[in-house]
Amino acid sequence: MTAVRLDGSSVAGTLLEVTDEALRLGGSDERGSLDLKRSELLSLEFPAGDAKPASQPILEFANGDRLYAEIGATDGDSLDVRRNEDALAVPIEAMRGITFQSLNPDDGTGALLFRDEGADDLVLLTNGDRLAGQFVGLSESDLTIDTEGREVLVPRARISAIAFSPELTNAPTIDGPHQIVHDVSGWLTVQGLKQTDDGSWSGTTAFGAPASWARDGVRRVQFLEGRVVPLSSLTPANVELTPYLDRVWPIRSNRAVTGEPLTAVGVTFATGIGVHSRCRLSYDLGG
Repeated sequence: MTAVRLDGSSVAGTLLEVTDEALRLGGSDERGSLDLKRSELLSLEFPAGDAKPASQPILEFANGDRLYAEIGATDGDSLDVRRNEDALAVPIEAMRGITFQSLNPDDGTGALLFRDEGADDLVLLTNGDRLAGQFVGLSESDLTIDTEGREVLVPRARISAIAFSPELTNAPTIDGPHQIVHDVSGWLTVQGLKQTDDGSWSGTTAFGAPASWARDGVRRVQFLEGRVVPLSSLTPANVELTPYLDRVWPIRSNRAVTGEPLTAVGVTFATGIGVHSRCRLSYDLGG
């Protein structure tokens, strides 16, 4: 694996130990082991494994996290989800939406999961129709939505995606140092990331659930330990947009302007800024 420092330098080696404050690398040369402070690291990069996860629904979280996972049923205000070996109870208010089948980015449906306004939950059907109303629940076979005072059951097989109301969404945040852990199923923001004696990883998600990763399951770890702030988390002091024809595409944090994940040369990024055509952003970094 490779550890990337804040100054841009990197060092390769074998990960021997991870503590709350530092990690230890075993070198491939005569230098022996090397201790690196977590506060001085930008990321850990591990050898690439499987390029794509198995075909599964995608959870889009309000805080920008993204997971391929098995979707169970709702239990009160939470949704039962399984990723790898973890069973997670995800608060519905922590999600932007769920994609059950691939959406066409050219028709704007992908952007519906990341809209900024709208009191209704939306259910996008495989035939192109939409249902608007209040999400009631999801069972192993059907979704229930209250539309115009009437509860409607929709078979799962007919659902392309669920876009939850942005007005009822509550993006969980983590105060203090935290990390973004990437694996083949997507990424999760956690705090207290540790490596156990058997080499597996564990941490606590932004919505308070424990999460774990197999020893060889992690592909990348981004460290947000206080000295690193993603540009996408800052508000630009000035934005200059050049319209494409007669349409202005607003910038998006951690997404492409279409609402799709930020992807370049086959790599999907958890943090970044989506822009369209010519765009100039200015930031006040004076404090």
